[in-house]
Amino acid sequence: MIYFLRLVVSFIRLEHFCVFLVIVMSVVAFDGTKVVLREERWRHIVLRHPELKGKRNMVLDVVSSPDEVYVDLTGAVHALKRIVGEISDYLVVVYSKEDGEGY
Repeated sequence: MIYFLRLVVSFIRLEHFCVFLVIVMSVVAFDGTKVVLREERWRHIVLRHPELKGKRNMVLDVVSSPDEVYVDLTGAVHALKRIVGEISDYLVVVYSKEDGEGY
């Protein structure tokens, strides 16, 4: 199974053209599933959380080796990791499965 960071859009439609998004990085999650971080999602994350700029590897590390994991009612996975010496005590990464396929 492949999981995507939450709200992943697999392509952008511009008039009659489809522009496919580039995969920035992927990582194997704690449970063995592949999680893909696409360029568009990373820009969205950094726009809303500028303190994460330059910390892409830290975000993916939370997915691969979290301290705690919760699944909400929609099936989204909330991976938490305690972070020492950062802006916050915890980094939470939320991701969900998209159609069970690796887009």
